[in-house]
Amino acid sequence: MKSILTLLTLTFFFILTGCSKTDAPVISQQQQDVNYLVGIGNKVWHLKQVYIQTVPQTLTDAQMKYTKTYTLDPTSPFAGSFTDSDGFTGTWKLNASRELKETIINNPAGSIQILWDVNDITDGKLDIQYTQNLKTVRHVYYAY
Repeated sequence: MKSILTLLTLTFFFILTGCSKTDAPVISQQQQDVNYLVGIGNKVWHLKQVYIQTVPQTLTDAQMKYTKTYTLDPTSPFAGSFTDSDGFTGTWKLNASRELKETIINNPAGSIQILWDVNDITDGKLDIQYTQNLKTVRHVYYAY
């Protein structure tokens, strides 16, 4: 009788602990976007499409080989640095309204800032665009 009671108690304990619900941590859209952008610390993105005023452009040889690597700054959860295959380096910051601010810091003529609107970002696709002088330029990248 004692062993049956012990067995029932253990079974009941395992049922209760095995069925307890644990909620996954909730992260903001901004943090999820950063996670997609940099992966586990940095991620290489390959340019696949360029649009000007919604018209797809034929990529040049250099554009077909173009990559950009985003790296997370460990002291800032929504910012970091980037390098590209053209030799430019800079900083980036992603705000909550899905604007990706890039500052190229090694441009010979001085720093350049580009404010990209993030149209879509997933683990494998980055779709961003900016508008300057009434001209919209859109870049689509893939990570693989």
